[in-house]
Amino acid sequence: MKKSIGKHLIQIIFFLLPLWVLMLYAFLFPMNYMEIEYPAWVQQLDFAKRGPAYDILIIGDSRSKAGLIPDELSPHTYNMSVGGATSIEMYYTLTNYLENHTAPSYAFLIFAPKHVTEIDNWKQTLLYNYLDFKELAEVYYHAARFDDPTVCSGFYMKDYFFYKTRFPTRYLLFMHNADFLGNRKANMEKYKELTKSRGHMLYGTDSGNDLFNYEVSYKSFQKSPLIDFYYHKLLDLCVEHQIQVIVEQAPMNAGSYDFLTPSYYEGYISYMKSIQEEYPSITVNPYVPRYDNEFFGDTNHLNMEGAIKFSEEILGKYPSVFLQPGRNL
Repeated sequence: MKKSIGKHLIQIIFFLLPLWVLMLYAFLFPMNYMEIEYPAWVQQLDFAKRGPAYDILIIGDSRSKAGLIPDELSPHTYNMSVGGATSIEMYYTLTNYLENHTAPSYAFLIFAPKHVTEIDNWKQTLLYNYLDFKELAEVYYHAARFDDPTVCSGFYMKDYFFYKTRFPTRYLLFMHNADFLGNRKANMEKYKELTKSRGHMLYGTDSGNDLFNYEVSYKSFQKSPLIDFYYHKLLDLCVEHQIQVIVEQAPMNAGSYDFLTPSYYEGYISYMKSIQEEYPSITVNPYVPRYDNEFFGDTNHLNMEGAIKFSEEILGKYPSVFLQPGRNL
């Protein structure tokens, strides 16, 4: 009987061995097979935990990451934004940074209005394992409180398990598409580029774009309760560490700005003004700049010419932040 049980255990082990090998490979070598945006996420997480300290941090999503160039602002500036992020990911990013660094003097918060309205890249956050076990459990707890339709969609605890264990159903297609290690060179080069640029990254490279962005589709403004909760947590974290907060807005192309539903845009402005009222010590610009279409590399993101323009405008708007003499790193 014991021999029979032992035999069956050995058979099960050998049957599951390929599964375990794939899971281990997925866990140990993501740079070999992940798509090109992955190194931007992992580089940002590495910076928050192990990078050098900076006195000015830019915190936001892809419009922020593409729009502000640290080299155009000051040597003391780092763009800590993450493509597709909301206040959820950036709250934990800043938390990680503050656990490993002296608090910066300033933090610029720049999120697209869409990323106040809804969470649209949650699967990416899970796929890249950007949040650790404790952080992810905390998000799920608060998402359940607010009955968030994205984070709590379907049997969401299955996602928690499958992504954290690197289960092949979530990663095998990426491995197959990359021939298991075909993306390593490009991903490593992107990681180095991001380190050198201090977090700046372009998404679109068109010489102009006049197509509609995400926000044009909204008829009215409705904030996401979960995003709003984490936005306040992010602001509270800054206030707690005596970080001076400046909330700014990334530009929109004229082709989108001119077609925004007035009730949506006015609702967003009202939300930003309510943030200013709740936090009178911070600086809030509630108005989205309108840029000519030629400054956009795609529907949502500035091209290099647009990023230089926006960076120069932010520098000119806040010279006392970026040009303080004798700032100590």
